[in-house]
Amino acid sequence: MTSKIIKENYRDLSKMCIFFNKLFRKLNIRYVIGHGSLIEIERNSVIPYDNDIDIRIHNNDLQKLINYGKTCVKV
Repeated sequence: MTSKIIKENYRDLSKMCIFFNKLFRKLNIRYVIGHGSLIEIERNSVIPYDNDIDIRIHNNDLQKLINYGKTCVKV
């Protein structure tokens, strides 16, 4: 994987994190970033081949996310 692709992936994942942060705050959902994503944030560097976001949602808030998903338009 080239450094250009890694940077693009990191930028896209960062945008997704911002989106989820706004959504979870709006829905009052408690969450944390974990695993490889947390390591990347702590080190302020990219882990090659780690192209996902590790988000953990509090069990008591999971139904809020499910209910929100049911209101979304299906494409």
